[in-house]
Amino acid sequence: MIDFDIPFRELGFYGVPFKSNVFILPSTNCLVSLIDQPFFVVTLSDIEVAHFERVIFALKNFDLVLIFKDYAIPPVKIYAIPSEYLEAIKDWLNEIDITFSESLQALNWPNVMKTITSDIQGFIQDGGWAFLQDSDDEESKQTGSDLDPDSSFS
Repeated sequence: MIDFDIPFRELGFYGVPFKSNVFILPSTNCLVSLIDQPFFVVTLSDIEVAHFERVIFALKNFDLVLIFKDYAIPPVKIYAIPSEYLEAIKDWLNEIDITFSESLQALNWPNVMKTITSDIQGFIQDGGWAFLQDSDDEESKQTGSDLDPDSSFS
């Protein structure tokens, strides 16, 4: 028996998974864009963590990185998602129980994944993906220290 999965059009958003801006639609089991080639299909059950990058109030766009449970598969990055979709995507990820985090800057994902896969036990013992949450705290501390009037570098 074949089961069909119908995308939720009202949850769709624009983004650039390859080279062109396409309309990406979540469905029950996948995140898809099937209008323009190459087609974009990611199975939701394969995703471990989602990470929002370049989430800055002044920017009109942000990026979304999807990290797979199989660390041998490189993360998928969707670029240039309009900021107006940020809260709706967060709500959707929350509904489907995919953990997400956000940062002000983009990470070098090939290097991050290389570091993780070189010592998976150490990665788990150090809190796993908790460093993605911590990066926001460190960035805000660094920004705050740059503006500190009592700084000896003023």
